[in-house]
Amino acid sequence: MGVPNKWVVDCAHVGHGKPALKYLSRYLYRGVISENTIVSVQDSLVTFKYEDSKTGKTQHRTLKGENFYWLVLQLVLPKDFRRI
Repeated sequence: MGVPNKWVVDCAHVGHGKPALKYLSRYLYRGVISENTIVSVQDSLVTFKYEDSKTGKTQHRTLKGENFYWLVLQLVLPKDFRRI
């Protein structure tokens, strides 16, 4: 698998200083999703929790298993790429 011809970049302002570092560190030093983030798996539905970036409150979302898996796979780096 080579490098994609077209890159889709989603850039968003995440603040300054410590809050920005905290936000980015979630993606740089941990796996894509932690086990305690998944609330339940029942009847091919996955419920997980996340922090709403606008309100700072914990939210829950339920998706079909294949849609949840697709979201997770979008965060996995291609072969030979590394997080730095």
